[in-house]
Amino acid sequence: MYYPPRSKMEFGRISPDAEAGDIVLPKSPTRAPFVRADGTSSSFELRFGLPVWARDEFVGPLYPEDTKKSDYLAAYAERCSAIELNATFYSVPTLERTRGWAADTPETFRFCPKMPKGLSHGHELKKEMLNAFVGALEGFGNRLGVTFIQLPEWADTSFRRPLFDLLEALPSNMRFALELRHEHWFSEEATFTRLRAYLEKKGIGLAITDAPGRRDVVHMALTAPFTFVRFLGHDAGPEDRRRIDEWLGRFEEWKTLGLEEAYFFIHHPNEVDGVPLLEPLRDWTARVR
Repeated sequence: MYYPPRSKMEFGRISPDAEAGDIVLPKSPTRAPFVRADGTSSSFELRFGLPVWARDEFVGPLYPEDTKKSDYLAAYAERCSAIELNATFYSVPTLERTRGWAADTPETFRFCPKMPKGLSHGHELKKEMLNAFVGALEGFGNRLGVTFIQLPEWADTSFRRPLFDLLEALPSNMRFALELRHEHWFSEEATFTRLRAYLEKKGIGLAITDAPGRRDVVHMALTAPFTFVRFLGHDAGPEDRRRIDEWLGRFEEWKTLGLEEAYFFIHHPNEVDGVPLLEPLRDWTARVR
């Protein structure tokens, strides 16, 4: 069944005037595929950031006042540890381009490119495009984090065949996370259970979208030793800070299960509003190291 897509910024949002105090995280999963039998904690890394770096509005709030456009990525990488790279959703970058991006960042930085919509939104697998995209990702080298596959909002469970064709074609030496948006994936319990088991077997993460207006997508399923969280901000103030603090508490809990890495990306309709929300993530990371 086709559902008309809404804009990216509309998905999962509620009115800015609505109260968000009752937005809390669901309980942790009762199981995880990476639970340590001896109960010991693993090393854990929280990587965080925004979906863009090339914004003039970041000069001042995020970058020093004299930052040149050509230095935006380097300045971003000094203040964030990862980027949800939305630019790759619209076109496949060249190998030269990804190598250039990687060269502007420290070795500890991670790029999380979004899969091109020609692959994630199509009904037939485009093998040549997939090969070109995977080839371009090699330019990131050890700075490649988790590649993000976002299904369109209209893709319900009848989209299974093109989805699994794509997932089966993914290279095993790279990490991927899948974001589902249509409610049927979550309301059809048997389908969700089978999908979760498949992702666990493949080592593919299931992205968690903390959307104030769509709590079904805050599913808390852990299918890999890493997790990928997309945080949709609400008020860019106290409520969002409270929600982020709740996430930091959840990461404390999950790292004792053996979770090795978490990627946390902040989204706001006005991206500069997400900048202050980086502070608690930065402080927490500095404290636990």
